[in-house]
Amino acid sequence: MSIKQQLFNLENYSGCNVESLELIYRKIVDALKRTSDETIPTCKKNFFKFWLDQDLDELKSRSAVCGIVGALKMREWKMQER
Repeated sequence: MSIKQQLFNLENYSGCNVESLELIYRKIVDALKRTSDETIPTCKKNFFKFWLDQDLDELKSRSAVCGIVGALKMREWKMQER
């Protein structure tokens, strides 16, 4: 029986129980998962970072440090305003 038919049957049946709803929920989630696995392309974690070499990695680290230092200075400045 299809999920649609099961939902229709539950809608028309006043004695709906938790087990029936959980079964239909699992079927829907399984169908969505299976469909996404079949249709959404996957790639390795760093696939889109092929251009990120050692020099750019270092610049990225420096940028993060500057951002942290800037945030700390801003916080200190705001505290002095009070």
